[in-house]
Amino acid sequence: MLKTIQLHFYQLRAGLAFMNGNLQTTLKAIDRLVDLEPASPDFWSWRGRIHSQLDEAEKAEKDFERAFDLLHYVAVDNNTLSLMYLRRGWARNYLSQFDDALVDYSESLKYNPENWDTYQCRAAIYGYQREFAKGIADYDSALQIGIPIENQYLLIGRKLMLQVEMGIKEAATALNEYQVLSRFVLGRSSYFDNKIYQLYIYFYFKMHDYEQVIAICNHVLKKNPKDDSFYINRGLAYSSLKNNPAAIADFEVARTLAPKNAVAFNNLGYSYLMAGELERVSDYLEQALQLDPELAPAYGSRGHFAFVKGEYTQALSDFQREREFAHNLQFENYGIGGEAITRYQLGQIEEAKALWRTLRERDEAYRSIDRFKKENTWSEPALLVVAQLIDETAD
Repeated sequence: MLKTIQLHFYQLRAGLAFMNGNLQTTLKAIDRLVDLEPASPDFWSWRGRIHSQLDEAEKAEKDFERAFDLLHYVAVDNNTLSLMYLRRGWARNYLSQFDDALVDYSESLKYNPENWDTYQCRAAIYGYQREFAKGIADYDSALQIGIPIENQYLLIGRKLMLQVEMGIKEAATALNEYQVLSRFVLGRSSYFDNKIYQLYIYFYFKMHDYEQVIAICNHVLKKNPKDDSFYINRGLAYSSLKNNPAAIADFEVARTLAPKNAVAFNNLGYSYLMAGELERVSDYLEQALQLDPELAPAYGSRGHFAFVKGEYTQALSDFQREREFAHNLQFENYGIGGEAITRYQLGQIEEAKALWRTLRERDEAYRSIDRFKKENTWSEPALLVVAQLIDETAD
C-alpha cells in the first residue's frame, strides 16, 4: 500500500515539475520511481527523455536501452509501448537524430494510431526535411483526433506554415486566416499564446515585415522577459533591418539566458561580423560549434567570416560543411550558394556557375538576383556582390 502511494506521489510530482519546465525536479522524481520500480520500462523511458533534454545523451541512451531490454521480461500494454517509442523518438529528435526519430514515431503509431501528439511530432520532422505533403497529411491526421482546443489551433497554424513553404498559400493569406482563428484562444494561457505568436512571427518573416516581428517580440517580452527565443527572433529582425547594435544587444541577452543555446552564440558572432567588429567574431562562432558541432548555420557564419578575411580555402570548407550538416533544404542551399561564391573568387568560374544553376533549379528564390538580395538582407555585402556577378553569367 505504501509503495503504491509513493509511486502515485512521485508520478504526480514528476508530471507537475515537467509542466512547469523544472527538469531537474522532474528527474529527481523519476529517479525515485525507478528506485521503487526498477523493472518498469515506462519509468526508464521517461527518464531517458528527460536526460536527453538535459543534454545528457549518453545517460539517455542507456536509459532507453534498459527500457527496451526490459520488454523481454515484462509485459506492457500497447499504449505504454507506444509512449516508449514516442519518448525515444522525441529524444532522438532533440538530439537531431531525425531519421531515427521518424522510425520511432512510426513505431509509436503502430501501437496507438490515435495519439495526435505522435502525428504532430512526425509532421514537424517532415516539415524540417521539406517533405511538406507528408507533414500536412500528419497534421490532418492529428486534427481528426479529439485533442485540446489550444493544441488544435497550434496544429492548424503549423499546417498553414507548411502550406506556405509548399507554395500552396501566400504568407499573408495564411497569416490572415490564422489570426482570425487564433483570436478565440489567445489569452487563455501564456504558454499557448507564445506558441501562437511564434507562428505569427514565422509568417511576418516570410512577408519581410520585420517591424511587425519586433512589435510581437516586444509584446511578449513585456510579459515574459526571460524567453530567449523572442530575443533571438527580435535580434534576427533587427539584423534584417541592418540595425546591428540592437541585434547584438538581443543576442547578448539570449546567450546569457540560455548559455547552452548554440544558435544564440552563432547569431551573436555573425552580428559582430556584420557590424565590422571582426576581433569579436571568432570566439562566439567557435563557442557555437563547441556547443553543437553539427550546427549548419555556424559553419555558414564561419564561412562568411573566412571569406571576408580572404581565406577562401577555409571559407570553401566551411560552406561545404554547412551543406553536409544541413537538416533542411534552406541551409543546404545556403551552403551551395556560399560554395559557388567562394569558387568564383578562387577562379573556379565554371564550377561556380554550375552550382548557381543548380540553386536556380532547386529554389525559386535564386532565379531572381533582386529577390535573392531581398531574402538575404543579412548576408555579408561582399558575398552579395560576387553572387550578382555569378548570376549575370550563369545563363
